[in-house]
Amino acid sequence: PLVVLSCDKYSDLWDGFFYQWKKNVDIPFEAYLITNQKAYSSQDHFPVKVINTGDDPDWSSSLIYGLKNIQEDKIFLILEDLYVSTPVDPKAFEAMLEFCCDKDAQHIKYFANPLGEQKVGEFLKYSPGMPYLVSACGLWDRKYLLSLLIPGESPWDFEVNASYRASYSAEGFYSPTKPLLKYKNMVEKGAWIRPSLNWALINKV
Repeated sequence: PLVVLSCDKYSDLWDGFFYQWKKNVDIPFEAYLITNQKAYSSQDHFPVKVINTGDDPDWSSSLIYGLKNIQEDKIFLILEDLYVSTPVDPKAFEAMLEFCCDKDAQHIKYFANPLGEQKVGEFLKYSPGMPYLVSACGLWDRKYLLSLLIPGESPWDFEVNASYRASYSAEGFYSPTKPLLKYKNMVEKGAWIRPSLNWALINKV
């Protein structure tokens, strides 16, 4: 399933996010939206299940709660302020999903940053101990992701600290040789990013 991690104060991003996802990703997904207390129903008839975390104190605590209320073993995690901006090749997406299941991958990034060391078909494999192993967004083994999360961290803290925590267990970390998708980052430090907002207005997102 698609898992969108958010919070109530960013609810004005939800319609735009799901609009862009449905427009550019031509693959049927079950979707979860993790947020605090608000309900949500997509205006574009995109089926979304809301997981309400209540008044959580931080980003990682909210994600931990949400993941514990999802049953699927593999998830596609993304944040609500990352709007998919161009069409995604469905064959490439399906190949990534199949690769994730065939290899029982722990984590697959959206794009190769940094570059993995070993080529495996159309994917690059990371060696344990490499810097910047972890990206919050990407395909994840849900239980493995839970094992890396510690309450109290922001997404930026998580990407740095979880890379250290994964150093001895990252046996199934990959990225595609070509980026899976392109996106616009809409918000930084709680404020709209002006060029991204202009892009959204021009494209009637």
